[in-house]
Amino acid sequence: MPDEKFTDACAFTIPLGKHKGRTISRVGASAEGLRDLDWLVGQTWVYGEFRAALETYLTHPAIKRELEAAIED
Repeated sequence: MPDEKFTDACAFTIPLGKHKGRTISRVGASAEGLRDLDWLVGQTWVYGEFRAALETYLTHPAIKRELEAAIED
């Protein structure tokens, strides 16, 4: 189910870096956080469940619109 995958991605806890311990949706709640998530998904060393959660979150239509707006700022 697509909605379940998105819900799981939102609840995924970031395992490293400055956002360690926060959920993807909490970080993605701000324009700066969305830009950070977009940067992370572009890194080759991000893999496995973390990459899958980032990709699921960032490709959701509503999040894509927010990210595009955040990048324009």
